[in-house]
Amino acid sequence: HEIMGDDAFAVFQIFTHLVVGWPLYLMGLASTGRLNYDGSKAEGIIDHYRPQSMMFPPKWRFKIFMSTSGVLGVLGLLGKAVMEFGLLP
Repeated sequence: HEIMGDDAFAVFQIFTHLVVGWPLYLMGLASTGRLNYDGSKAEGIIDHYRPQSMMFPPKWRFKIFMSTSGVLGVLGLLGKAVMEFGLLP
């Protein structure tokens, strides 16, 4: 913080939280809460994308599937846009 200055440190914090931390959290690779939906201790990877993840009750599986489908659809459209228009203008 002292080396970078306040403005650069703020940009660094935003970048690490949104670009690095949030995706890792959603993928189940960085989380402090390791409990199943019923409060029992979680085993294995607990993520926000798999409908069978024990993080959510079984009645939410269709909603999780639809959410994951939406995320994959947007990533697919972004990939198509990059292939058609390039990464940078």
